Amino acid sequence: MSDDARDPSVSSARRESARGAARAKELAARGIPPEGPAFMVANDPPERGRRLFASECAGCHTIGGGREYKAPDLAGLFSLEWVKEQIRDPDQPQRFGATKLRGKMDTFGKRLAPERIDALARFVHARRDPARAEADPSLEEGRRTFARVGCAECHGLGAGEAKDGPNLHDYGSDRYLRALLEDPGAPLYFGKHSGMPAMRTRLTPDEIAAVMAYLRTLEPLPVHRQQQARR
Repeated sequence: MSDDARDPSVSSARRESARGAARAKELAARGIPPEGPAFMVANDPPERGRRLFASECAGCHTIGGGREYKAPDLAGLFSLEWVKEQIRDPDQPQRFGATKLRGKMDTFGKRLAPERIDALARFVHARRDPARAEADPSLEEGRRTFARVGCAECHGLGAGEAKDGPNLHDYGSDRYLRALLEDPGAPLYFGKHSGMPAMRTRLTPDEIAAVMAYLRTLEPLPVHRQQQARR
Protein backbone atom coordinates (compact mmCIF):
# COMPACT_ATOMS: atom_id res chain seq x y z
CA MET A 1 0.00 0.00 0.00
CA SER A 2 2.87 2.38 0.78
CA ASP A 3 4.32 1.75 -2.69
CA ASP A 4 0.96 2.61 -4.24
CA ALA A 5 0.87 5.84 -2.26
CA ARG A 6 4.18 6.87 -3.80
CA ASP A 7 3.26 5.79 -7.33
CA PRO A 8 2.14 8.92 -9.27
CA SER A 9 0.20 6.85 -11.80
CA VAL A 10 -1.86 5.33 -8.99
CA SER A 11 -2.49 8.79 -7.53
CA SER A 12 -3.61 10.05 -10.93
CA ALA A 13 -5.98 7.10 -11.38
CA ARG A 14 -7.45 7.73 -7.95
CA ARG A 15 -8.05 11.40 -8.76
CA GLU A 16 -9.86 10.45 -11.96
CA SER A 17 -11.93 7.86 -10.10
CA ALA A 18 -12.88 10.45 -7.50
CA ARG A 19 -13.88 12.92 -10.20
CA GLY A 20 -16.01 10.28 -11.87
CA ALA A 21 -17.74 9.46 -8.59
CA ALA A 22 -18.39 13.15 -7.93
CA ARG A 23 -19.93 13.51 -11.38
CA ALA A 24 -22.20 10.51 -10.76
CA LYS A 25 -23.43 12.10 -7.52
CA GLU A 26 -24.06 15.38 -9.33
CA LEU A 27 -26.15 13.60 -11.96
CA ALA A 28 -28.05 11.60 -9.36
CA ALA A 29 -28.98 14.80 -7.55
CA ARG A 30 -30.82 15.92 -10.70
CA GLY A 31 -32.90 12.77 -10.69
CA ILE A 32 -32.28 9.21 -11.85
CA PRO A 33 -34.08 8.28 -15.10
CA PRO A 34 -36.35 5.20 -15.33
CA GLU A 35 -33.55 3.32 -17.13
CA GLY A 36 -31.47 3.44 -13.96
CA PRO A 37 -28.21 4.98 -12.71
CA ALA A 38 -25.95 2.98 -15.03
CA PHE A 39 -27.81 4.30 -18.06
CA MET A 40 -27.69 7.82 -16.61
CA VAL A 41 -23.91 7.77 -16.20
CA ALA A 42 -23.21 5.97 -19.48
CA ASN A 43 -25.14 8.58 -21.46
CA ASP A 44 -23.76 11.65 -19.72
CA PRO A 45 -21.59 13.39 -22.38
CA PRO A 46 -18.65 14.28 -20.07
CA GLU A 47 -18.62 10.77 -18.57
CA ARG A 48 -18.85 9.18 -22.00
CA GLY A 49 -16.06 11.50 -23.10
CA ARG A 50 -13.96 10.51 -20.09
CA ARG A 51 -14.16 6.85 -21.11
CA LEU A 52 -13.28 7.70 -24.71
CA PHE A 53 -10.39 9.84 -23.51
CA ALA A 54 -9.11 6.90 -21.44
CA SER A 55 -9.08 4.63 -24.47
CA GLU A 56 -7.98 7.09 -27.17
CA CYS A 57 -5.96 9.85 -25.50
CA ALA A 58 -4.66 8.84 -22.07
CA GLY A 59 -1.81 6.83 -23.55
CA CYS A 60 -0.06 10.16 -24.19
CA HIS A 61 -1.92 12.87 -22.25
CA THR A 62 -1.91 13.09 -18.46
CA ILE A 63 -4.26 15.11 -16.26
CA GLY A 64 -2.41 16.56 -13.29
CA GLY A 65 0.72 14.47 -13.85
CA GLY A 66 1.13 10.88 -12.78
CA ARG A 67 3.74 9.36 -15.08
CA GLU A 68 6.31 10.03 -17.79
CA TYR A 69 5.17 12.75 -20.18
CA LYS A 70 4.61 12.05 -23.86
CA ALA A 71 2.30 14.96 -24.68
CA PRO A 72 0.90 18.01 -22.87
CA ASP A 73 -0.74 17.53 -19.50
CA LEU A 74 -4.32 18.73 -19.89
CA ALA A 75 -5.20 19.93 -16.38
CA GLY A 76 -6.52 23.47 -16.81
CA LEU A 77 -6.77 23.13 -20.60
CA PHE A 78 -7.40 26.55 -22.27
CA SER A 79 -7.66 28.39 -18.95
CA LEU A 80 -5.81 31.68 -18.50
CA GLU A 81 -3.20 29.97 -16.34
CA TRP A 82 -2.79 27.25 -19.00
CA VAL A 83 -2.07 29.94 -21.62
CA LYS A 84 0.39 31.73 -19.33
CA GLU A 85 2.38 28.55 -18.74
CA GLN A 86 2.39 27.79 -22.46
CA ILE A 87 3.82 31.22 -23.19
CA ARG A 88 6.25 31.15 -20.28
CA ASP A 89 7.86 27.82 -21.15
CA PRO A 90 6.37 25.62 -23.89
CA ASP A 91 9.27 23.16 -23.57
CA GLN A 92 8.38 22.08 -20.04
CA PRO A 93 8.16 18.27 -19.90
CA GLN A 94 4.44 18.49 -19.14
CA ARG A 95 3.90 20.71 -22.19
CA PHE A 96 5.64 20.08 -25.51
CA GLY A 97 9.02 19.09 -24.10
CA ALA A 98 8.58 15.43 -25.05
CA THR A 99 7.10 16.06 -28.50
CA LYS A 100 8.25 17.04 -32.00
CA LEU A 101 7.27 20.61 -31.12
CA ARG A 102 10.09 21.00 -28.60
CA GLY A 103 12.12 24.07 -29.47
CA LYS A 104 9.63 25.34 -32.06
CA MET A 105 8.29 28.15 -29.86
CA ASP A 106 10.26 30.76 -27.94
CA THR A 107 10.49 30.44 -24.17
CA PHE A 108 9.12 33.88 -23.32
CA GLY A 109 9.75 33.42 -19.62
CA LYS A 110 13.38 34.20 -20.48
CA ARG A 111 12.51 37.30 -22.51
CA LEU A 112 9.46 38.97 -21.01
CA ALA A 113 8.60 40.35 -17.60
CA PRO A 114 5.75 38.56 -15.80
CA GLU A 115 3.35 41.45 -16.40
CA ARG A 116 3.95 41.31 -20.16
CA ILE A 117 3.41 37.55 -20.17
CA ASP A 118 0.18 38.17 -18.28
CA ALA A 119 -0.98 40.76 -20.84
CA LEU A 120 -0.07 38.50 -23.76
CA ALA A 121 -1.83 35.54 -22.16
CA ARG A 122 -4.99 37.57 -21.57
CA PHE A 123 -5.08 38.55 -25.23
CA VAL A 124 -4.60 34.97 -26.45
CA HIS A 125 -7.08 33.61 -23.88
CA ALA A 126 -9.71 36.08 -25.11
CA ARG A 127 -9.41 34.75 -28.67
CA ARG A 128 -12.25 32.29 -28.14
CA ASP A 129 -14.32 35.39 -28.82
CA PRO A 130 -12.29 36.99 -31.65
CA ALA A 131 -14.44 40.11 -31.92
CA ARG A 132 -13.93 40.88 -28.23
CA ALA A 133 -10.22 40.14 -28.41
CA GLU A 134 -9.81 42.68 -31.21
CA ALA A 135 -12.05 45.38 -29.73
CA ASP A 136 -11.52 45.23 -25.95
CA PRO A 137 -9.25 48.15 -24.95
CA SER A 138 -8.09 46.30 -21.83
CA LEU A 139 -6.33 43.80 -24.14
CA GLU A 140 -4.37 46.43 -26.08
CA GLU A 141 -1.07 45.76 -24.30
CA GLY A 142 -1.37 42.07 -25.13
CA ARG A 143 -2.17 42.85 -28.76
CA ARG A 144 0.92 45.07 -29.01
CA THR A 145 3.10 42.46 -27.30
CA PHE A 146 1.85 39.76 -29.67
CA ALA A 147 3.08 41.83 -32.62
CA ARG A 148 6.30 43.13 -31.06
CA VAL A 149 7.79 39.87 -29.80
CA GLY A 150 7.24 37.94 -33.02
CA CYS A 151 4.18 35.82 -32.23
CA ALA A 152 2.56 36.90 -35.51
CA GLU A 153 5.45 35.40 -37.47
CA CYS A 154 4.23 31.88 -36.65
CA HIS A 155 0.63 32.33 -35.48
CA GLY A 156 -2.11 33.72 -37.69
CA LEU A 157 -4.99 35.65 -36.13
CA GLY A 158 -7.17 35.82 -39.20
CA ALA A 159 -9.67 33.04 -39.89
CA GLY A 160 -8.03 30.49 -42.20
CA GLU A 161 -4.59 32.12 -41.99
CA ALA A 162 -2.08 29.25 -42.03
CA LYS A 163 1.46 29.77 -40.73
CA ASP A 164 4.09 27.51 -39.18
CA GLY A 165 2.33 27.45 -35.79
CA PRO A 166 -1.34 26.97 -34.89
CA ASN A 167 -3.79 29.59 -36.04
CA LEU A 168 -5.14 31.48 -33.00
CA HIS A 169 -8.15 33.19 -34.57
CA ASP A 170 -10.64 31.60 -32.14
CA TYR A 171 -8.20 29.73 -29.90
CA GLY A 172 -10.01 27.78 -27.19
CA SER A 173 -13.49 28.05 -28.71
CA ASP A 174 -15.69 25.01 -29.31
CA ARG A 175 -15.06 25.30 -33.03
CA TYR A 176 -11.30 25.40 -32.46
CA LEU A 177 -11.36 22.42 -30.10
CA ARG A 178 -13.46 20.28 -32.44
CA ALA A 179 -11.28 21.08 -35.46
CA LEU A 180 -8.13 20.39 -33.45
CA LEU A 181 -9.41 16.99 -32.35
CA GLU A 182 -10.62 16.12 -35.83
CA ASP A 183 -7.30 16.84 -37.51
CA PRO A 184 -4.41 18.24 -35.42
CA GLY A 185 -2.07 17.78 -38.39
CA ALA A 186 -4.06 20.21 -40.55
CA PRO A 187 -2.15 23.30 -41.79
CA LEU A 188 -4.10 25.55 -39.42
CA TYR A 189 -2.92 23.58 -36.40
CA PHE A 190 0.30 21.63 -35.86
CA GLY A 191 0.86 20.51 -39.45
CA LYS A 192 3.88 18.28 -40.01
CA HIS A 193 4.91 18.72 -36.37
CA SER A 194 1.81 16.98 -35.04
CA GLY A 195 2.24 13.64 -33.32
CA MET A 196 -1.46 13.27 -32.51
CA PRO A 197 -3.81 11.09 -34.58
CA ALA A 198 -6.76 12.61 -36.40
CA MET A 199 -9.77 11.68 -34.29
CA ARG A 200 -12.14 12.06 -37.23
CA THR A 201 -10.74 8.75 -38.51
CA ARG A 202 -11.26 7.01 -35.15
CA LEU A 203 -14.36 8.54 -33.57
CA THR A 204 -17.84 9.50 -34.74
CA PRO A 205 -18.95 13.16 -34.58
CA ASP A 206 -21.03 12.34 -31.49
CA GLU A 207 -18.03 10.72 -29.83
CA ILE A 208 -15.85 13.73 -30.60
CA ALA A 209 -18.54 15.93 -29.04
CA ALA A 210 -18.43 13.76 -25.92
CA VAL A 211 -14.63 14.07 -25.69
CA MET A 212 -15.04 17.83 -26.05
CA ALA A 213 -17.55 17.85 -23.20
CA TYR A 214 -15.09 15.98 -21.02
CA LEU A 215 -12.14 18.23 -21.93
CA ARG A 216 -14.20 21.26 -20.94
CA THR A 217 -14.45 19.85 -17.41
CA LEU A 218 -10.65 20.05 -17.16
CA GLU A 219 -10.42 23.83 -17.54
CA PRO A 220 -11.13 24.62 -13.85
CA LEU A 221 -8.43 22.20 -12.65
CA PRO A 222 -5.11 23.58 -11.35
CA VAL A 223 -2.50 23.76 -14.10
CA HIS A 224 0.32 21.26 -13.65
CA ARG A 225 3.52 23.27 -13.40
CA GLN A 226 7.18 22.49 -13.98
CA GLN A 227 8.13 22.48 -10.33
CA GLN A 228 5.37 19.97 -9.63
CA ALA A 229 6.61 17.75 -12.43
CA ARG A 230 10.10 17.60 -10.89
CA ARG A 231 9.00 16.36 -7.46
